[in-house]
Amino acid sequence: MAKAKKQTHDLCIVEKFYIEHNCHKMTLESICEDLKCSPEYAEAYYKECLDKVKRPDTIDKLMMVNSKRGYAIMSKEASERGEATKKTATRPLSEHIHRIRGNK
Repeated sequence: MAKAKKQTHDLCIVEKFYIEHNCHKMTLESICEDLKCSPEYAEAYYKECLDKVKRPDTIDKLMMVNSKRGYAIMSKEASERGEATKKTATRPLSEHIHRIRGNK
């Protein structure tokens, strides 16, 4: 009689997407319940996604600072987060534009 092989296969793209976007909100068991699979099947990818999600909260922590030499470098993530949180002008700028009448 042949031995029963342990069935292991990779997660499909849809399963990976679902785990990536729900790992910070849901537990491994509830994700596996939704995907209708065993927790051992998705545990490694779930832990990998949790490590990716844990990022610094403020823009200051995203910048690379060297206090010994006295410089700071803005990373791509810090720049993007800064642009996303930037406030827009509340008044239209057309109030501040003055046209000078010239001779025709």
